Amino acid sequence: MGRQSSRPRSFAYGGIVFDHKGKVLMRSPSGYCGGYQWTFAKGGADPTDLHPEATALREVFEEMGYSCRIVAPISGEFASDTCVTRYFLMEPIELTKDF
Repeated sequence: MGRQSSRPRSFAYGGIVFDHKGKVLMRSPSGYCGGYQWTFAKGGADPTDLHPEATALREVFEEMGYSCRIVAPISGEFASDTCVTRYFLMEPIELTKDF
């Protein structure tokens, strides 16, 4: 049986965004960070975030340029080497940045 790290993992929050046509919106991380060509927007909480939903909405806005609304939480947690991520299902309200 493998040893478990006693170091607590940090949490990240993100959004899985579907547009009005039912297509999932993803982002391409700069430099293909972590070996990913496409991924969902996510990140750690900022001191100004009041709750996980605020973190997820901010991350989607910063990384994808979409103002969104949360439709529902997505059940489960998704562990990586650096954190545990919780996602929210979202739909875009407005594209506010042009990348």
